[in-house]
Amino acid sequence: MTKEIEEKVFGTAVEKSAHTLGLLVGQEVFQGMIEALDERMANKKPAGWRNIDTEKRRMVSSSGTMGYK
Repeated sequence: MTKEIEEKVFGTAVEKSAHTLGLLVGQEVFQGMIEALDERMANKKPAGWRNIDTEKRRMVSSSGTMGYK
């Protein structure tokens, strides 16, 4: 392989890997934020209200699908 082709091939692989890793990290951070907000909202209910049950939720975003409870 010439140096130019080698740089394009390996450069693309590195960029794709970095992009994929960035999306995965972003999904984990976003999921943690949503779960924390959901928990805080459940704990700050109006007087007289009570939590009966929780159910698994599912959310689809541009970075993928996530489920949380």
